[in-house]
Amino acid sequence: MPIATPTNLTSGGDALTSTTFSTASVSPAANALVIINFGYGRTPPNAGVVNSVTSGFATVAGWTLLDNDSVSNTNNAQYRALTTGTPGSGTVTVDWSDSEIRKSWTLDQISSGFDSTNFTVETAQNTTTSSSMLASLVDIGSSNLGYSAATSAAMGSSTITPGTGETEIAEGNSGGGSSINGTQSQYSSQLEHGWGTLGTGTSGHVYEIGESTGAVAAALIIRSLAATGAGR
Repeated sequence: MPIATPTNLTSGGDALTSTTFSTASVSPAANALVIINFGYGRTPPNAGVVNSVTSGFATVAGWTLLDNDSVSNTNNAQYRALTTGTPGSGTVTVDWSDSEIRKSWTLDQISSGFDSTNFTVETAQNTTTSSSMLASLVDIGSSNLGYSAATSAAMGSSTITPGTGETEIAEGNSGGGSSINGTQSQYSSQLEHGWGTLGTGTSGHVYEIGESTGAVAAALIIRSLAATGAGR
């Protein structure tokens, strides 16, 4: 069974200094893989300050950290969950141990086709202080599906540019003038993935997630990156 095309549930952001944020209320599909990707500004940078990720809709075993990172004065993290057969509706809430600023996020889902017992097959990560970036896995088959989320700050009126061959899903931003923090989602079937129009500090993550048992070898890539051009 092929991995379903990633779809957006909601995206957004805020420029408030606060210890938490919540997405809009959503109604994910039953037995779906749900991924929240978020970035935030912090000085000094510290990607490990997330206390918890919780949701109003039902999940099988709560939310699991995929990866997090920090570079310059920006931070990003990705968490995933598997919904139950009757998930209902609700928000996703992220809580920190102290106040963060310029937050943005995308909340997406894969409704079917993934291996729920072996989400992560291979991972890759990269950071840069340039305005563009590439990240890739060592190997990925022609039938694989790549899903990415990028977070970038100090964007002004710009938006993150999808790499060549990528299809954008959604983008949300914090507002806040020249220090805007924006998160963007995209997908493709490529091995190497790129992003443009980034801030001065960018961290990118790639996750290869196996297709459901019995299907032709395939994968879902979840990539997230964060960038900022200004401290708090």
